[in-house]
Formats: sequence, structure tokens, C-alpha cells
Amino acid sequence: PKLILQDSAWIPLQERKETISVKGESSYQITVQSSPRGPIVNKIVDELTEVEEPVSLWWSLLHLNSRFLETLYHLQRCQNLEEFQQYVSGIDLIGLNVLYADADDHIAWWGTGKIPKRNPGVNPFFMLDASNPLHLPADSAHAEGAYLPFDQNPHSIDPPSGFIVSANNRPTEGPAHYYPGYYLPDDRFLRINQLLAQKEKWSLEDCKTIQGDVYSGTTHQMAQLFAGLLQQSCNENENLIQILANWDGQLTREATAPVIYHKLLYFLLHDALSDELGEESLQNMLGWYAIKKGIPKLLQDPQAPWWDDRNTPEQTESREDILCQAWQKTTAQLQQELGDNPDNWQWGKVHTLTHIHPVGQKKPLDKIFNLGPFPMDGGNLVPMQMKFDLNPSGQYDVLLGPALRILIDFARPDQSYSINPTGQSGHFMSPHYGDQAQMYVDKKYRKQISKREDLEPAGTTLLLKP
Repeated sequence: PKLILQDSAWIPLQERKETISVKGESSYQITVQSSPRGPIVNKIVDELTEVEEPVSLWWSLLHLNSRFLETLYHLQRCQNLEEFQQYVSGIDLIGLNVLYADADDHIAWWGTGKIPKRNPGVNPFFMLDASNPLHLPADSAHAEGAYLPFDQNPHSIDPPSGFIVSANNRPTEGPAHYYPGYYLPDDRFLRINQLLAQKEKWSLEDCKTIQGDVYSGTTHQMAQLFAGLLQQSCNENENLIQILANWDGQLTREATAPVIYHKLLYFLLHDALSDELGEESLQNMLGWYAIKKGIPKLLQDPQAPWWDDRNTPEQTESREDILCQAWQKTTAQLQQELGDNPDNWQWGKVHTLTHIHPVGQKKPLDKIFNLGPFPMDGGNLVPMQMKFDLNPSGQYDVLLGPALRILIDFARPDQSYSINPTGQSGHFMSPHYGDQAQMYVDKKYRKQISKREDLEPAGTTLLLKP
């Protein structure tokens, strides 16, 4: 389109040319159309290519003169809590969890990024109608007035608990606890709180146990629910049901129960939702935050309409019917994939971590450049997050995890520890390309050398010649 309707008047879309340079090929030009609500994205979003109405992307980056780099400079030089609060508001474009502690026993947490003002009833998770003034960010014609004051961002300062936990969870206090967002389920947040509340004094060794904790309350609770329902209504393969019933909720690489649980969870969700959503949409949605947060509610609700299979209009399926159906598929597929002996169904065999080098994406170069696969503890809803997506294959490759584990005693900074997922060097021929990989898997740490007199005897010399 060339024109759009705004304030009862037709106005032209702005157009500009952009040149895309391609290595080894000729450059080419694209035409970018923009509205007052942002660039038109129909041509670059697969789901919108057949949509006739123009769809624009409203993004604060396009409206603000960011002070992000200036803010980073000032934050590194803050002397107290007041200065920290003054400068952290300058992180305007990026949603970060920024934590603070000082020698005066102050602790704080702020969620950064400017939050748009929205009219009541407007849900930003859905596509909005730009011709409806109520759908637009308030005062959108004036960028600075379109955002809430920073003191209304989620934050916590010197809480009574004496500690702050940040795990990408929904804020539980402060003025912004009600703001919608892409929050993760609260499992990791609740588990870390539970562990920290057990005592007041913590050593670095104690903190290692928190970073390596692999218990999920929701997963444990759901496994118990499954076991109870299966014992009542679908008592097949009783030995496998008993493994679920006896599971302690720990996602260790040696455990069998996580293998059974996640395979059963996949088939249960598939058989409950695929008739309504369709196969492709279901597979896309299994990784969505909303699905992850909604799973416990669905599984605990025997009256949910999702349980009835639309493909069988002559009958009405119950939760127990779908669970039994999923259980039969689960046991049959696990026996086919991993053998008849459940002692061989170990979590570490199906939940693995591979560090993939860009060159190692093609065989046989993967054998040279990649590190792994490593059998891994952990999972999606535990403090030691090793994220994976549910899928029909039953192979749960780790997609992301901690980029660095670090423990610092600020009273003795020279007694600090860290570990990274691979090694210090990015050169595959270096002895330090992957010398930390197994330590990372085994939850081990290395001392951070901070003094030159300690570094020189332990290190090597790299000579750079022009």
C-alpha cells in the first residue's frame, strides 16, 4: 500500500532505499516502507506475507535517543545506592535485571528498559489496530511522554529477607508487579528462595550447591500427579509408574524418572492440544512462555475442554483417557529407543550439551571443531538451567545455559571462583579451547587468578609479532 488511514485522514507511507551488501555477490537494494507506528514488516515475516493490511513494528529503539553507553560508564563509577538508582534509569532500550550491593549493607534490584504507557484493556501480546486511538501507546506523538516514569519500573531495595533473587520471574513486589511480560515460570525463583532461607551465613562452597541445584518443584509435583492417576486408571507397566512415584524431582544425569516424565509430558500435551491447534502450531508453541506457565493449570484441571478429542465426535474423552493413551505411547517409544531395561534410560543419554562451532555445523568438521555431546544434569525449571524444547524425538539437546558461573567473596576478592562452558580460547588448536568443558559439566570451578605474582608462574606467554 501507499496510503494509510490516520486520524480520519489518508497519509502516504514513507519510503527509503537500503543497500544490502553480500560477500561474493552483487549488492541489492530493498525498499523500506514506514508509518508513524514503525516500519512495515509484511514482506519479512513469513506469517504476514499473504496479509493485505500493512503491519508495522512499533519499537522504542526507533523513538528514543538512547543513553545506554553513557549509563554503563557511570554505573561502573557509582559510589552509593543513590548514584546507582540515578544512573540505572539510563538503561532505556534493553530489559535487564540489574543487581546492586555495597559495603554499607545495601542491596537492590531494578528491571530496566522504558515501559510504554498503555490504555486500559490493551493487550500488547496481540496485534493492535493502529486506526484505533485506544490501541496506541499513550501520547505516542511525543516519545518521552509515551513511557512510564522509571520509578514505576519493577524494583526491590533492601528487602526484609536480606537477599534478592532474580531468575527472569514475574516481579513479586513493587509498583510494577502487575505489568505483563515474557516472564518465566516461578520454579527457579522459588527454589533459590527456598534454599537461601535455610540459613543466614553462606560460604562460597555453599553457593556452589545453589548454582548446581537441579530440583524442580513443579516437575516433581506433576510427576506425582501422573503416577497417582496412572495407578488408578491405567495400571500398565507398573514398574515404570513406580519409578515416577518414587522420584525425588532431581534432574540428575543418572536418573530414569526424568526420561519417562518428559516423554509422557510431550505425548500428553500433543494428544490434548494437537486436535485444536494443529501439528505445526503445536510444535511451534511448545517453547512459548505462556505454554510453559499454563501446563500445570491444564494438567490439574480434569474439566478442561482440551481433553476431549475433536476427531472423535461420537465420544467425550477425559483427562484420564488422554493420559492412558499418552502412557502407552511413552512406554512403547522408550522401549524402542532405549531398550527394555529402564536402568538404561538415563537422563544424561537424552539430555546432552554440544558446543557447536560455526564451522562444525557440517560433518565431518563437527568432529574437529565441536565439543561434546556431554551428558547433562539439569533442565528447564531448575536453578542450574539447561534449557531444551519438548519434541517428538525424545532427544533433548541443550539450547542454552549459564554463560558463566562465578562466585565472588567481596571481602576476599582474590578467593573467587568461576567456570565457563568451554575454555578461554576460541582457537580450536589451543589447549584452552575446551579445557573447562568437562569441569563445567561436572559443576567444578577454577580459582580466578587476580594477582600478577600468581599468574606468571601458572601461565604461558603469547608473543604477538606485527
